[in-house]
Amino acid sequence: MKIINPQPSLEQFIEENKLTTVFNAELLKQLKVHVFEPNEQIIEESTVVKYLYLVIEGEAGIAPTSLEGKPGLLDYILPMDVVGDLEYFSEATYYHRVVALSQCHYLALPVALIPTHLNKNIDFYKFICVNMANKMQRTSKRYSRSLFFPLKNSLAKYLYDLSIHQNTNVLKISTNDAAERFGVSSRHLRRTMASLASEDIITRQHTTITIINMEKLWHYANF
Repeated sequence: MKIINPQPSLEQFIEENKLTTVFNAELLKQLKVHVFEPNEQIIEESTVVKYLYLVIEGEAGIAPTSLEGKPGLLDYILPMDVVGDLEYFSEATYYHRVVALSQCHYLALPVALIPTHLNKNIDFYKFICVNMANKMQRTSKRYSRSLFFPLKNSLAKYLYDLSIHQNTNVLKISTNDAAERFGVSSRHLRRTMASLASEDIITRQHTTITIINMEKLWHYANF
């Protein structure tokens, strides 16, 4: 991680996103931007919340660890998301590990500053609530689609999104972790992968899945 203090560009970011009443000039002087490189760990699972992060740019993945100790990919963190809000306000440690998928610039708000600088700031709490609601809506839509559509479609969307975000058609995926993600047995997931392979959409060798027909995969993904 690299810490920078790009004050002029940071002030411009705050103004462009209409956050001047959330982060006033006095508070901004005390804040820094944390820069993470691709594949760098941003947050370690089960650690104490030290910062609320506001994503300025870049994309990261929420990567919980399975019972076998292997990381998976639960969801993505996108620009303007707040990271650590749920844990901080529920007085919990970080629920999941977060890893940078591209270079990420995060505005770091030390939680120690919240009681003294933001405790009576209604706009701050409104911003946090709206952000939480947006993230819950994204999650709800994703799981609703998974519940009401066949595993084949959900798996295709997962593979398609993963390929786009990682910018590669060769993916490393644990069958057990993916099965846990979709709430199905490993056997059912392997059968579904075999179905996609039979249509010459993917090939699979151990934990490596290669997408060979992105157009067909997109067709199943957009259900």
